[in-house]
Amino acid sequence: MANETILIVDSDPFDLLVVAARLRGSGFTVQIVSTAEQALMMLRTLRPELMLAAMRLSGMDGFELAGKVRKDAQLRGMVTVALLAPGAAGDGPKGIEAGYHGYLIKPVDSVELVSRIKE
Repeated sequence: MANETILIVDSDPFDLLVVAARLRGSGFTVQIVSTAEQALMMLRTLRPELMLAAMRLSGMDGFELAGKVRKDAQLRGMVTVALLAPGAAGDGPKGIEAGYHGYLIKPVDSVELVSRIKE
């Protein structure tokens, strides 16, 4: 999957930049946004193979974002993974129910991050 495009959605600038750097360092093309609304606008023109999205976002949260992606005929085939805050592992099943294909808990270990994405 290296050289394919990943969209990262996270309102925490540090987490956003760390995850993006790790993935770029592994050969992925990465686009970043800080809100679900920006993600939906970007998804109209960018067709990433994967979207990583934090659940806690300002404005529309990650659960609502997943629902909108799942309901959109042009987007529903995209793989989506939820990024959960530490201590929010209970949100994992809720994320799957909302439409995410899986989830990772932040801070995500570099090796695990790349390994899980390549799966």
